[in-house]
Amino acid sequence: LQVNGGIFDLNGNDQAVRTLLNSNTLAFIAGEITNSSGTPATLTTAMNASSIFGATISGNLSLVRSGNNTLTLPDAQTYTGATIVRGGGLTLQDAGSLATSSIT
Repeated sequence: LQVNGGIFDLNGNDQAVRTLLNSNTLAFIAGEITNSSGTPATLTTAMNASSIFGATISGNLSLVRSGNNTLTLPDAQTYTGATIVRGGGLTLQDAGSLATSSIT
């Protein structure tokens, strides 16, 4: 899933993608993945290549990370569900944080 300045709204639906990425790796200007619904959603990524996702993940959703490579998040993420790392790595870079999420 490539997000370049737009908004991808899960709208209460779970979504599985191979890779999260965008062309602009500068913080705060690269778009957003959100869940605007009151129904919790899960975003699952199973990457087979490392990537930097310079966008914001927000709203009522959980992030599940699997695969063998590293996902790097340079922005402060504001989603309220859990962060679950089942494989590979999850790196916070620059302003990257998971302050509103539990991590397992």
